[in-house]
Parts: sequence; C-alpha cells; structure tokens
Amino acid sequence: MRRQGILIIVFAALLVLSFAVYMAVIRPMTAVPEDEGEVLETEPGEELTNNRFSMFGYLDRSEIASITVNNEYGGFTFENDGEGYFYIKGYDSIPFDPELFAVLKNVTSNTLSKRKLGPNLSDEKLEEYGLLEPQASWTVTDLEGNTNTVYVGDRLLTGSGYYCQLEGRRSAYVLGTDVEKTILVPIEKYVTPYLVAGMSQDDYYLTDDFTVYKNGEKLLSMRILAEDEMVNENALAEVRLDYPTDYYPDNTTYFSVIQSFLQLVASGCEKLGASAEDIEAAGLSDPAHMITFMYKGVKFELRFSELTKDGTYYATSNLYPNVIAICDGEAFEYLEYDLLDWVDEFVFQQYITQMKTMTVKTDSVSAEFSFSHSYDDNGETVLHINANGENMSEEDVANFRQYYRSFLAVSIEDYYVNDEDRTLSEEEMKELIS
Repeated sequence: MRRQGILIIVFAALLVLSFAVYMAVIRPMTAVPEDEGEVLETEPGEELTNNRFSMFGYLDRSEIASITVNNEYGGFTFENDGEGYFYIKGYDSIPFDPELFAVLKNVTSNTLSKRKLGPNLSDEKLEEYGLLEPQASWTVTDLEGNTNTVYVGDRLLTGSGYYCQLEGRRSAYVLGTDVEKTILVPIEKYVTPYLVAGMSQDDYYLTDDFTVYKNGEKLLSMRILAEDEMVNENALAEVRLDYPTDYYPDNTTYFSVIQSFLQLVASGCEKLGASAEDIEAAGLSDPAHMITFMYKGVKFELRFSELTKDGTYYATSNLYPNVIAICDGEAFEYLEYDLLDWVDEFVFQQYITQMKTMTVKTDSVSAEFSFSHSYDDNGETVLHINANGENMSEEDVANFRQYYRSFLAVSIEDYYVNDEDRTLSEEEMKELIS
C-alpha cells in the first residue's frame, strides 16, 4: 500500500508539472492573448465581417491590375492584360495552373483573417510573430493604381496559418494555410509544363518524320506512307521505318506514343527562364534522348536527360525552350526502348493475298511459286498457285496456306549475339535487318 501511495504521489506531481509547463510555455506560444485577440474595433482601411477582419477590403478579379510576390526564391508577377486575362510578367506565352492562380487571387485580395492581434503592436511583438524580418510579401495593385502590400511572418505552431501584417499598420493578422502553397513557393509551381500542344485527336495519326535519337545518334526514323503505298486500304494511316532500313514498326507502340503527345504535359516545372547554363546542368545541351516529328508542317523537338536517381527525366522542347520540365520515368518509359522495341515482332509481314511470287531454296530444293487470285460465285477470294510451272491442286493450295502461315508466326526474340558474346555492330544490324 505504501508503494502504491508513492506512485500516486509521483503521478500527481507529474500531472501538476505537465500542466504548469503547458500554461507557462506551450499555451502562450499557440494561443492568441485575450487582450489582443478580442479587439473588434476596426482601423482605417479594415472591414469587419462576421467577426473576421479583412485587412483592406475585397478586390474582384476584374479590379486587379497585378499581383506581385516576393519570397526566398525571388519574385514573380501576374499582370492583367486589360481584358481580364492574366499572364506571368516576362513570360507572356507560358501557360500556368488556373486553379492555383485562383487560390492566389483569393489569398491576396480577399484577406479575411482568422484572428487579429493588435493594434499598435510593439517591435517586440512583431518580432515574436516573425514580422520584423518577414519571410515573404505580396503586393496587389488595383486598376486605379492603389497598392496593398502584405508581409508574411512565422507559421503558427499549430500549423493552422501564418502571421501577416499590412504595410503601414502595426497589427498582425492570422491568415490560412493557403499562404504556404501560393506565396511561399517559386513561380515554377504555377507553370504548366507543356512539351507538346496543338495536336488534335482527329488527326494526330498524321504525324510524320518521327525520329528517335539516343546519345546524339539516330536510332530510327519513320515516315507516313502515301495513299498509293498503303497496304490496308481501310487504315487511316500507315507508317514505315525508313532508318536504319525499310521495315515495319510496331504500330501499337508507335501510335500509343504519338497519342500521348496530345497535350503532352510534364509532371512538374524545374526552371522557368532557363539559361544556357541551366540547360547544360540539366543534361539537355547534349541530351541522352531526343525525339523529333512533324505535325501539320510544324516541327517538334523534345529533349530528355538521362534517367535521374529519383526516377525522373529533365526535359525541354522547342515549344517553350526556356522551360525545364520534370517528367515521371514511368510515363516516358519508351525513352529507354531499344530498336527491337519499336519494330513489329513478326518478321514476315505480307498477307498471301498480296504476294505475286515466292522463291524457296535449300541445299536440295529450289522452288518458284507464283500467285494469282480470282473470286467464286459467292464473291470469296480464290487462291491459285503455280509451282515450277505447274498449277497446284486445291488440296496442295490448302497445304501451302498452312505452310505460309508458319512464316507469319516467325517472331523476333532478341538480338543475335556473336561468339565473343557481344551484340552486333550498327553496320551488322543494318545488314541483318535489310
């Protein structure tokens, strides 16, 4: 019993000590003092709505001329073009996230505070809230040239907002956490990093001169076939490799890549206003991967770095050459494709209905086959085969069809490896494929 009594006394002492620490240290750091937090009198320029203070009144989007942000990353400005559309100053054509900009507009021009501290705060109090040396600021300018500048101090220990101060007023206001994602970020967070734009779902398949480079060397190129070259008359388009030789591509792979170029957007923006040094540092001056293609007479050029340790690529394009984008590795896995990944796995590509002649030679046999086609009474195609000058019977033609199907089933498995256990050279590969 004596032991239990001692334990009760110890727990009680710890409880009293914890409460004392909370009251003396934690509560003052997380709570607003009552004598400051309960002030309801407005100062000149303030508005009071439902016991919440607006630092300088509400501005509609149409009333804003510009929003300027300064923080540890530098500064950026969104300007009104006079017709209600905003653009990034200095980068008029660069697209940006309209949803994030809408949040920025609300933060900067609809400054309803969760709490007001003041008025007439001392330097000691302002320093306590991180407002003597603020970490960021923004200035919103209306169409009449009136400006309001707000300074951003420390984050509340609870994480529920930031202490802010209007220039010229010695009061502090608690604004929400949207300050963090709109004011305390670099301009790159706003940029929508398009690599390709302007292609249509209706005719993207008409992309031409598709070329892939690896480490500065051409890996392959494809061209779209003219109508008189097409094999499938029902196809919207057909493409053919013309480098390293004339060959059939893997249409599924090719068209899925081309389709991904419809409004191709990277996962993030690494740098807006990239210099030549930035481009070189990202590995894009001499890119590890490059893809070029033509669409409606416009040439697109996409450059990618090596795959980084984070599983991403740096990228840029001639659409916005001063933007370095970040691309998710899985979404661009085709950058690591080898030549065989781009070509059709089936070696023999001709339907028998497209054949005119065929020669088969072995050490002991040499046979010449010629093919012709007619139609029966039901309109079905009938195959006729002449072998070494003699017409084959229907039974032999049927057997030959099975023989021919065995050719169609032959597929590529991998590169040939020579006796020294290394892959063929580029010249040997061209010879083999041709």
